[in-house]
Amino acid sequence: AERLRAVPVRKQPEHLFADPRHRRGEDASGFAGDRGFTFPELNSYGLRKLRPQIEANGIEVGYSNSRTCEIGLETNSGIPYMSIVYLVNECTTPKKQ
Repeated sequence: AERLRAVPVRKQPEHLFADPRHRRGEDASGFAGDRGFTFPELNSYGLRKLRPQIEANGIEVGYSNSRTCEIGLETNSGIPYMSIVYLVNECTTPKKQ
């Protein structure tokens, strides 16, 4: 893996692509697995500081590694969130043979 410069999955690939100034300070969306569907106030409270950060930095799109987190983040942030896989796809190109 080292020779190929492969990055283990647990190394959080978003840190390879995101500008450090635009990373969220929190480690969770507040969705609590699927409990955010039943108790949306968990998510609202957990992300209460997110929208001002997004607006202050002019962020237009966000990425997450969890679909339930994407739902909660999008609902409370005012911007679209999508899977981190889309970001990796945007930032990589196939090798020419």
